[in-house]
Amino acid sequence: MDANFTSLMVVPDVWVQTLRAEGGALFRMKGILGHTTNLIISDAGAAKGLPIEVGFYRGIQDWKIPDVPKESPGFISYSPQDQYSDRAFLTARCSMTEVTYDDAWRCVRQRGYDTCEISAEVTPVTLGEW
Repeated sequence: MDANFTSLMVVPDVWVQTLRAEGGALFRMKGILGHTTNLIISDAGAAKGLPIEVGFYRGIQDWKIPDVPKESPGFISYSPQDQYSDRAFLTARCSMTEVTYDDAWRCVRQRGYDTCEISAEVTPVTLGEW
């Protein structure tokens, strides 16, 4: 694996597909970052064991996040434990081509939600406040 990538291994708990009012489709997975995840979060340490929700979008998305290029395929964000959440967690979003999305959803649906694995590589990671 390239040293510029960070690998994420997620143990899925729940898979859901929804159609959005804007006409797009997405499927989401909630789970826990597995023991082989090597993501380190500044001021928080290793991300292993953190809850994560990953959203996979059909088609190119405009994430509407300052300083994130419009053509960016996705993002990952960290939310610390605070008065709004009793536990720190991660949120990730990823856009896919229509063909890739349809194929991925077909695999998730056919294999059973609790046995499907997704491998992801995240690069580059930029620190900042949004």
